[in-house]
Amino acid sequence: MARRLFDVPVVAVNLVDDHQQVSIAQVGLTSPVRPVSESLCAVAVAQDRPLVLPDAREDPEFAQHPAVVSEEPAVFY
Repeated sequence: MARRLFDVPVVAVNLVDDHQQVSIAQVGLTSPVRPVSESLCAVAVAQDRPLVLPDAREDPEFAQHPAVVSEEPAVFY
């Protein structure tokens, strides 16, 4: 439903611990597990405010983040 609503190729519901991010529900990802160092979710959890990225590729703080420059890049977050 989220994929259709936002018209994006990838959506995921993730859990994050100290070491990894695990996609417990996803569409469009080839690997459901990422190291926490490659996780935008880990960044969001560490902040005390919402993380909203309309296009992470254009955000100076996140354009070079491993989740954004990966083979399956995070764009809208």
